[in-house]
Amino acid sequence: MKTNSVDTKMKSWYQDRYVVASVQRNILLLLTLLLSIGIFISLILVKYIYENKSVEPYLINVDKKTGSATIVESESVRSFTASEVVRESFVVKYIRAREGYKKETDSDDRNLVRVLSSKDAYSYYTTMENKQSTSDFLDSEKFRNPSIQIGIRSIAFTSPRSADLKIVKRIIIDGAQVRKKFFRIRLTFDFFDLDLPLEDRYLNPFGFQILGYDSSEEKVADGYDPEAEDLKNKTANSNKNSQQNVQQK
Repeated sequence: MKTNSVDTKMKSWYQDRYVVASVQRNILLLLTLLLSIGIFISLILVKYIYENKSVEPYLINVDKKTGSATIVESESVRSFTASEVVRESFVVKYIRAREGYKKETDSDDRNLVRVLSSKDAYSYYTTMENKQSTSDFLDSEKFRNPSIQIGIRSIAFTSPRSADLKIVKRIIIDGAQVRKKFFRIRLTFDFFDLDLPLEDRYLNPFGFQILGYDSSEEKVADGYDPEAEDLKNKTANSNKNSQQNVQQK
């Protein structure tokens, strides 16, 4: 009888151990499953956040008296992009980088054109740039320290997102101007919420993009200087305004 009692106790002890081990195993399997599901969900969330991340452009306003800095709200940023001064600044900066040439800044200028251009506009630029750059120096002797300086004769916004400009290209060889060329440029642009690298964001905080670009040379008669005519018209308008102000007083 004692032997049977001992055997029964041993069996009971082994059964209890087996049950405990089974329960622990099941708990570990459940925890492993839950952790795997949690990791999977976390990876999906990280992937979603990374693919949909965006950097909202912002401006910092520094008070002249106190020196305190405040971030301008995004609504104010949109009002900045609607400002003609901001649009004109980006358009002129783009044209100087695209149409001008200086050996020391050529790499930076090309990079600026890339950052401020849509994919289609930049593709067209890279196709045409070699032809345009060399054609300005074809008549020059040995390309001695060549550069192209850009002067803005006039700029008019034909719509909130398009501009019509007249520019002058001054061809410089060895520090001396050898000739001038006159061009009319029509372009379209817009502002977008772009996901740009930090370095590009410094150059283009508002997401300005050139969408369309057309440049055509103006034919000028021998002896006629459009810049001189521009100066004459500006002087005449200035004198006219001065006379009107005197009469009003």
